[in-house]
Amino acid sequence: MVSNNEFGALHLESDLSKELLPRKEVDYNALTQRHDSTEVCYSFPQDSHKAKTKRFRQSFLTSTIVSPAASHITSEFHVESAILSSLITTIFVLAYMFGPLILSPLSELYGRRLILNCTNAVFTLSHIGCALAPNAGTFLAFRIISGLAGSVSLSVGGGIVPDLFDVHERGVPNALVTTGSLFGPVLGPLFGGIITQRAGWRWIFWVLLIACAVVSIAMAAFTLETNAAVIIRHKASKLRKETGREDLQSAYDSEKTSTSFNNPWLLVGHAISRPWKMLLHSPLLVILCIMVGLISGLLYTLLTTTSSFFQEFYRWSLETAGLAYMGLGLGSLVGLIVFAKTSDLLTVRLTKANNGIFQPEMRIVTAFLPALFIPVSFFGTAGPRKPRRIGLFR
Repeated sequence: MVSNNEFGALHLESDLSKELLPRKEVDYNALTQRHDSTEVCYSFPQDSHKAKTKRFRQSFLTSTIVSPAASHITSEFHVESAILSSLITTIFVLAYMFGPLILSPLSELYGRRLILNCTNAVFTLSHIGCALAPNAGTFLAFRIISGLAGSVSLSVGGGIVPDLFDVHERGVPNALVTTGSLFGPVLGPLFGGIITQRAGWRWIFWVLLIACAVVSIAMAAFTLETNAAVIIRHKASKLRKETGREDLQSAYDSEKTSTSFNNPWLLVGHAISRPWKMLLHSPLLVILCIMVGLISGLLYTLLTTTSSFFQEFYRWSLETAGLAYMGLGLGSLVGLIVFAKTSDLLTVRLTKANNGIFQPEMRIVTAFLPALFIPVSFFGTAGPRKPRRIGLFR
């Protein structure tokens, strides 16, 4: 049985802390609760199958699929303000920024499955509001709701990987999880242009509604909980009811944490404040957040302007302009393959060189070299262009 001290760090902060869980040393064949202990932990294999489950990915087409239709939307709603016109696309991404900070931490409390199912339902239904919006204000309001709910799938999806895989096995799963968030914004303008030109911009959201409904129903029907702390917490609650022993608690929870479950507002406040505490106490996280924020801003600037640029300067049709994003998709594919092949190998090698002690910072090494190509790649984009001549051949 594992003591509270060993599990103390597990409850405190991020998914990275779950790597401290000494799974190999735990006696999985032991009973889930011993007569001389008040702790409840895994009973293998009855509980492990609940965490080792597949999950479906939510579509990320929504973030940029509206880009080709932006001019049609502003024209129908008689929007003359340049700021409001830009918000047609960017308001979704702005909402994406706040969703993970508010909603994603709740998955550590109530489980990945519950939070994902609830936010997926809101995300799916928000497309009805966008499709039926009578004016720009209503449209923007539902886009905000869509962005807040849709962001959870991205952030919580990344948290599921540490739930299911050991430290040296996460390279390929992380690459697969990231696939949706990279290729969705690339394919979005392509599909958005085709749908807008052939059926009208409102049909973008009806198509998204159908696609998201299928994925959300499949996730709700076939996925199980992966958060070990939540699984064992539910098991401890069940044992308390069956045995009448109120002193039983999850091995993931300290006595203070277990007592705080009586105050749900305190729990929610603690969960939501946790990312901010991590950010304030870790300079490395601050640097990474600034770096990712800058890259994401540049990327979405490129994604939201490429379609209109090729239509204006090169006279490409709305459908054809979506093909301009294929270069970005190809580059993302190459990057994911390289990451999947090298991430785990480097992590294992650095861990051995560090006397067998893994540190989360070891994962950052794979980002050093690719980061050098980011400013270089934007020189061609920002350089002067002439009609009918593209890229280096202008």
